Order: sequence, then C-alpha cells, then structure tokens
Amino acid sequence: MVLQEMYMRKQLLKDVAGFYQHCTSNKWNST
Repeated sequence: MVLQEMYMRKQLLKDVAGFYQHCTSNKWNST
C-alpha cells in the first residue's frame, strides 16, 4: 500500500531529524 509506505517514510524522517537534533544539541551543550 502506497499510503502506508509514505507514512512509514515520514515517521523515519521524523526519527532521523529528532536523532540529529539530539546529537547536535548534545554537541553544543558539551563544549
């Protein structure tokens, strides 16, 4: 189903963005 695939991809992008933001915020806080 195409709709499900789009939803999964959207969730994956959100997770990756959140992980990246978490890493960058940690990097800025540590210095």
